[in-house]
Amino acid sequence: MPNPIRREHAKLNAAIDALVNQFALDLADVWGQMRRRIVQLTAQLTVERGRVVSTQVNLGLARRVAQELQGVLEEAGYGTLIADALAEMGELARFQGLGQTRVARVQREAAWSAETLDAFHDLKLRELLEVPDAVLRRVEQTLLRGIVGAQDRAELLNELVEQLELTLPQVRTIYDTALSEFSRIAVVSTTPGRPEDAFLYEGPIDGLTRPFCLERVGKVYSRAAIDAMDNGQLDNTLITAGGYNCRHTWVPVAEGSELAPLADQDTYAGEWYAADVAEAEAARARLKAARRKARGT
Repeated sequence: MPNPIRREHAKLNAAIDALVNQFALDLADVWGQMRRRIVQLTAQLTVERGRVVSTQVNLGLARRVAQELQGVLEEAGYGTLIADALAEMGELARFQGLGQTRVARVQREAAWSAETLDAFHDLKLRELLEVPDAVLRRVEQTLLRGIVGAQDRAELLNELVEQLELTLPQVRTIYDTALSEFSRIAVVSTTPGRPEDAFLYEGPIDGLTRPFCLERVGKVYSRAAIDAMDNGQLDNTLITAGGYNCRHTWVPVAEGSELAPLADQDTYAGEWYAADVAEAEAARARLKAARRKARGT
């Protein structure tokens, strides 16, 4: 890969890692406040011989829990956290779009479509804000079920806290995926949008690279071919690439460049890609073997 593209990707990946890591830290603090409130709420339950009993007081508390936890979310600033993080995404997408334009020498007045990114911003904002509501409904149902079933209080508390723990990677996945999609939208908006436009699939090649990406990374494809691809997770492969948490991107290939004739030829853009892919496939095999051994299968 040409050094300018490598430098652009290294810079972008560092910015993405920093943004995602900070988002995870901020989100963990919000979820910590949620868990503490659940402990406080369950401490108010009427318990007999260690088991939560079905009383009007307990049932009333269970029905109020979603509203109580929603208040904690608001106090913890969850909505502001999401809005601010998405605003940073837009800035990162602008940086990505401008950077790829310089590398690919695509001539266009605007490096990214503000209208497109704003629409995507609103879509992901709603998606992220709806995640806690779904979790709170599950918490409420779990609490009701635990009360009606006279569940052990410690077991019930562990189950409730675990439900909140599971949402941290869930929300982070949505956010991380959205961030990558923002960047790809910015890049795609720098191209004319023709079926024959060519793109190099670029990104990390290691033991974590999923088969869809491992098969394509380092190769050049036309937009028509990309539009026909199916990553098995999300629609619009040009924007979603390999799916959730994908670390790869489509780099525009300028007309007349040495890479343009490689489009849809299933040929690597450089010999180093083949060596890296072979090493990554071996790493994946070792990782699978280690997991099977850990499971005892």
